[in-house]
Amino acid sequence: MLHSANATRNFALRILDKHAIHIIILTGFISLLGILKTEYAIGDGYWTPLRFLAYVSDLKSLTPHTIERLVALTVHNDSVKVLPSLLEVPFFLIYGKWVPQLSLAIGIILMIFLNCILYQTLTESTNSFYFKVLILACCILAYIHTDFLSRFSVVFASHRVIPMICLVASSKILFQRASTHTNNYILWPQAMYLSMLSSISLFSFASGSLLIPLTAGTFIVTGRIKMSIIFISITLPFFLVFLSFFQSDHMIRLSADSSHNISIASTITLFISYLTYLWSDPFYHLLSPKLASISAIAVSIFILLASLQKCSGDPLIATHSGATLNIVLKRCIFIAFYLALLFVFMLFQRAPSAVPDRYYVESIVFSIVSLVILLSVLKIPSNRVLFSCLLVYSSTMMSRSAYKIVHNHALPNSYYGDRPFVECLYGLSSVNSYSVGTLCHFNDIFYHFNPINNFDHPSIQIHSRDSYAKDIYRVFTGNKLTN
Repeated sequence: MLHSANATRNFALRILDKHAIHIIILTGFISLLGILKTEYAIGDGYWTPLRFLAYVSDLKSLTPHTIERLVALTVHNDSVKVLPSLLEVPFFLIYGKWVPQLSLAIGIILMIFLNCILYQTLTESTNSFYFKVLILACCILAYIHTDFLSRFSVVFASHRVIPMICLVASSKILFQRASTHTNNYILWPQAMYLSMLSSISLFSFASGSLLIPLTAGTFIVTGRIKMSIIFISITLPFFLVFLSFFQSDHMIRLSADSSHNISIASTITLFISYLTYLWSDPFYHLLSPKLASISAIAVSIFILLASLQKCSGDPLIATHSGATLNIVLKRCIFIAFYLALLFVFMLFQRAPSAVPDRYYVESIVFSIVSLVILLSVLKIPSNRVLFSCLLVYSSTMMSRSAYKIVHNHALPNSYYGDRPFVECLYGLSSVNSYSVGTLCHFNDIFYHFNPINNFDHPSIQIHSRDSYAKDIYRVFTGNKLTN
């Protein structure tokens, strides 16, 4: 009987190893099809990459001056979003206009890639069938979380996903089998790959700036001084270029605006929500912000269920020689430490209520790696954990369905997407601040275009509304109408 059970489990494990990535990709593309048929929002994309694309549409040649100008046009608050903006260019040049659906597809495809590399990174050194199913369930759950529908209906979501891909990939390179650390031949390739990932992350989103010092610090702490010197020598010039575009006045203002909202109670509640975000659902937050801690209760339930019952299931992560931490656990600690630092920065940059859903991708990754760390420390068998997680999974699905019912039927006019605005642009016979702002309601859609609010923001300031209206028209329609 035992032999038959082991044979069945080994067979299931081989099937899982062969098709887990296919399942992640398939479920991701199903989500992509759903997103493309829903309403979309552009949000801050009206500032970046719109200005960048407007400049590209008139660009005749690349010179040092035009390259510098292109980079400057990707500066957005405390970010320099060069690489996500460049992803938009090939499709923009092919179609002659900015197609929002393609931008949505880019974001979803990058999210699929993130889930694939996260699954591989966390399951690489274990043969536990239940643990692999658990991580696979987490990756799939990320696609059906309520906030996924809202966050990935935002055009230009890619700038938030890219740093997370770089973070997970960096952890995979940094912590490998012990034999690779002593092989001098791979010092240069490792340093080059990590430098490339850190530079990509740096020029994608503000959070990416943390990857360079954290990677360098990891080299030093683990005694790889030579590699740290190589890494710093390569990345330092990129970091100095980044700092040259950094706008400290915006950071100071954000910190000043958010600091008065910080309290011990709100910080603890916010961190719990951030930590357990994958298992919570915004439906609870819709009912009352004070119920944010419901996510902690949900996680506590499956930990309690798993702890109360002794069983002979697979160990969560196989142990290695001596007291050395498992490779997967090291990777999770590296990722979690990065995201915990990000949480501290977020407290001083955003209103607490805006953090979990605004940083959806970061919160999801933090939830998954924190779960692995917690369960490995508690030595909870992964089969009981999986059973308990499925209970929370089911409750999340039910709350998501309830949220959609309330959102779609009880509140039919609560959300105004940007599809009608883009369609309105095609019907304009004259393009100016009045036709775009009033007739197409852009004053209501983009806060900073409204003349009442135009100069409220430290960095998003439109000095010529007529000229900006023409840029918007040209980017979305491809028509260079100038009247």
